[in-house]
Amino acid sequence: MTKKKYRAVALYSGGVDSTVAPLLALEDLGLQREEMLLLYVDLGGFVNRKSRAEQRAKVLGLDFTALDGRADFARNFLSEAIRMNGSYWGYPLITPLSRAYIVEAAAAYLTFEGGETRYLINGCTRYQNTRYRIEKHCTLHPHFVAVTPFKYRNLTRQDKIEILQHYGMTPGKSAGIAEDENLWGRALEGGPLNDLEDVEAKGVFHVTQDFRSSSLEPDRITLRFDEGLPVAINGTSMPLHELIEHCALTGAKHGVGRIVVFEDTIPELGYKERGVYESPASAILYSAHQFLEDAVFTLSERKLKRQMDQQWAEIVYRGGWFDADRRELSGLARSFQAKLSGDVTLEVFLGHVRIMNAVVPNCGILGPQAIAGHD
Repeated sequence: MTKKKYRAVALYSGGVDSTVAPLLALEDLGLQREEMLLLYVDLGGFVNRKSRAEQRAKVLGLDFTALDGRADFARNFLSEAIRMNGSYWGYPLITPLSRAYIVEAAAAYLTFEGGETRYLINGCTRYQNTRYRIEKHCTLHPHFVAVTPFKYRNLTRQDKIEILQHYGMTPGKSAGIAEDENLWGRALEGGPLNDLEDVEAKGVFHVTQDFRSSSLEPDRITLRFDEGLPVAINGTSMPLHELIEHCALTGAKHGVGRIVVFEDTIPELGYKERGVYESPASAILYSAHQFLEDAVFTLSERKLKRQMDQQWAEIVYRGGWFDADRRELSGLARSFQAKLSGDVTLEVFLGHVRIMNAVVPNCGILGPQAIAGHD
């Protein structure tokens, strides 16, 4: 089949915002429907919305394609998050990492000829971090412009629903909370989360189980690392995205990875919010990786690496995945990781991850002996 020359690609999940945004963009940009592609990028997670997205695309009469990016996302982005213990004040960078990947994926569906502008449509609002990151990523491509139809429109959710109803769609109920999900976890934001009341009482955690009502027995898993990256679980080698999915499932059933932090947004936006996340995979993998670093690195190396980790996370959070500083930090960190190999056994239970024992050949104290009973 001949590849069409689209003038615009819309980042599409099939939700209310991502469905209304391309309709508004068609009008704003004066495009024909055949000039726009709705792109659904599957980056994993507990809920697959591809079927809903495809059905709604047909109703809209717009071209639709789905990309399975799980393996590439894990190999090229989450691998570095693991090596850098990627955390922005407790937030495991779920969305900043995925947006860097998705913008590059969208660009691959466009042809840039003769300087004619191409457009990336997104359903962000003016005040979302994601809008800022997408716009920054787009500047890397000549004549590639991020278009945010909601940036200067004050549309309520009801306004958007009425637009969808015109096409015969009936959206589900919403509590005014936006969510984003991928292999690395689920991110939530919105006014109802900022009142400082008990988040768990709001019923917003849909991935991780409430361990207080659980009758499960503990799970023990042994992660094998090679040069700072996990390569096997319980002796079985597997691709990184499958290993991450395995950790996510194990952690979720024990209530691991519920994160509630104060998040100072990108300075250009200038506000503080309460970040709520579910990230069982990162909780497990960061615990094991950090343990290896602490066991192997000298004191000077540990101090330097912690500083590098924080700087790396700040850059990525602010949409700087493709910046030279991020690349340099990642390259330097890889030289540190050459020593990080071994087996780490963890217990996952009652909302916690504990290191039970490990075999670390380059351990700075015990050499190849097992390290036991470390909490």
